[in-house]
This record gives sequence, C-alpha cells and structure tokens, in this order.
Amino acid sequence: MKKKLQIDWIHHGIELIVVFISISLAFIVNQCRDDYQSARLEGKYLQSFREDVGGDLTTLDSMIVQNERHLENL
Repeated sequence: MKKKLQIDWIHHGIELIVVFISISLAFIVNQCRDDYQSARLEGKYLQSFREDVGGDLTTLDSMIVQNERHLENL
C-alpha cells in the first residue's frame, strides 16, 4: 500500500504567522526598552551637566569678586 503524504498548509501557514508576529513583538519590546534606557540616561546626563554648570558659576562668581578686590587694591 502506497501512502500519500499530505502537507497541512493551513497549519504551517498559521505557525509561520505566529512565529513572525512573535519575533516582531520581541523586536518592538526591545526597541521600547532601549528607548526608555536612553531617555533615562539622557536625564542623568542633563542633571549632572546642570550640577556642573552650577558649580562652575559659583567658582566663576568667587573668582570675579577676588579679581575685583585685587583691582581695587592696585
């Protein structure tokens, strides 16, 4: 008796679609996570920059006062 192989194309098609959707969702979730981490890191950099500029302004103000005093004494 000869057995004829039948391929269940509908089943394979559905599996292919499920795999495609799963991989696409994984890429989307990964991109969202990367975007979130980048935004968080950007916030940390901006906060650090703000603190550095504040410290620099304080130092610059004190140097200006010292230079003005020095000029007055000349």
